Amino acid sequence: MPRLPLPRVPKVSVVVASYNGDRTLKACLDSLTKLNYPDYEVILVDDGSTDTTPQLAQQFRWAASDIPSRPETEPTQLVISTEHGRFRYFRHSTNLGLSVARNTGIAAAAGEIVAFTDSDCRADEDWLNYLVSDLLASEFAGIGGPNLLPPDDSAVAAAVMVSPGGPAHVMLTDREAEHIPGCNMAFWKSALTEIGGFDPLFTKAGDDVDICWRLQQAGMKIGFSPAAFVWHHRRSNVRAYLRQQRGYGEAEALLVRKHPEYFNSFGDSVWRGRIYTPAKLGILLGCSIIYRGVFGSAPFQTIYASEPAVMLMLLTTLEYHILITLPLAVLSVTFPYLLPVALASALASLSVCLAAGVQAALPRRKRRWWSRPLVALLFLLQPVARGFARYQNRLALRLAGDAARESLDSVALRDSPGGLNEVR
Repeated sequence: MPRLPLPRVPKVSVVVASYNGDRTLKACLDSLTKLNYPDYEVILVDDGSTDTTPQLAQQFRWAASDIPSRPETEPTQLVISTEHGRFRYFRHSTNLGLSVARNTGIAAAAGEIVAFTDSDCRADEDWLNYLVSDLLASEFAGIGGPNLLPPDDSAVAAAVMVSPGGPAHVMLTDREAEHIPGCNMAFWKSALTEIGGFDPLFTKAGDDVDICWRLQQAGMKIGFSPAAFVWHHRRSNVRAYLRQQRGYGEAEALLVRKHPEYFNSFGDSVWRGRIYTPAKLGILLGCSIIYRGVFGSAPFQTIYASEPAVMLMLLTTLEYHILITLPLAVLSVTFPYLLPVALASALASLSVCLAAGVQAALPRRKRRWWSRPLVALLFLLQPVARGFARYQNRLALRLAGDAARESLDSVALRDSPGGLNEVR
C-alpha cells in the first residue's frame, strides 16, 4: 500500500510495555520492524517479567539495560542500531506497573510523537503512517485507532471478542474521541509531559482512561483514525478473561475515586460519547427494517436499525443478583410462595445472557457449536467478576483512608506567588 503524503515526518517513539508477555511478544516486535514510516524507534520496557522476555529480547539482538526499582533514577542505556532503525530495551528489576513502564518509555523517547501498543498486538504496516498523518492534519493532542481480532486467533478468543468488557473506543463525533484504548494510541510528547505522564496509581489497567480524561480536562482533544489499526489478541481461555475483568474492576475503583464526576452511584462509568465495541451493549428485541419504497420503487433504500434494549442488561449485574435475586431466594426458605418469583428472577438474568449469545456477531470462520453458549456464559460471569472486584477495592480504599491527591486547586496554590496559608 502506498504511503500517505506527509507535510513533514516527525520522529515517532513506539513504546511497548510488557509484563510476562513472551507468548505474543515476538510477533509484536516483528510487526514493528516492518512499519512503513521513515523515522521511528521502538522502545521495549520489560516491567520485571519472570518469563523468557529478557532472553527473547536478547535473541532479537537488542541491547539490554537493567533499570533500578526506583523509576526516578536515571538508567544507564545501551543502544544499538539495526537495519530497521533504532531499538532500545529497558528492564525494571521489579514489577512497577503499567503506568510506570509507560512513563519509562516516555522519558527515554527521542521522538516528537510517542505511540503505544501492547505486547499482545501486531501493528499493521501503515499504522504509524495513518496515525501521524491524522495528527498533523488536526488539532488533536492524541489519536487512536481500531484493534481487531487477528485472523489466526482461536475460537475462544473470538467468543471473548464479542463478550462484554473488551477494549473499545468511545466517540464524540466521527473523528473526535472521548477515549481510546491503550493498545493503540499516540500522543504528542509535549502533551504527555504537560500533564505529567501516566499516573503510577494504575498498575494493571485504567491508565488509558485516566490519561484521556486528564488531557481533555487540560483543554486538549483526542482523535480517532479508522485506518490506523492493530491486530489485538484476546484472552484465550475463560480464566484469563475473568482475571482481566477483575483487573478492570480494580482500575474502576481507582478511577471512581480520582474522577467521581465520570461515574454513577453504582460505580459504573458514564460516557458522553458512543461506545464502539464488537460486544452488544444490549439485546435486540426487534429486527432491522429495510424500506424499499412503494412496490420497491425507492432508488435508495433506507435501513431502520433496531435499537438494543440496554436496560435489560441490568438483569445481569452484580447489584441485581445481590439486591433482587438473592434476597428472594433467601426469603423463599421462609415464605415458599416466593420461590417461583426467585426462580423467575434468575431465569430472567439467564435469558438475557442466552439472547446475547444468540445475537453475538461471531466471525463465521471462528464459530463452533459451543461458541454461543460460551458467549452467554461470559455475559453471565463478566459483570459479577468485574463488579465484585470493583466493590472489593472501593471498600479497601475507603478503609485505607483518603490519601492526599493533587488537584487543580492545589496546583494553583503551589504555583501562586503567595504562601500556601493564603486563600483567595
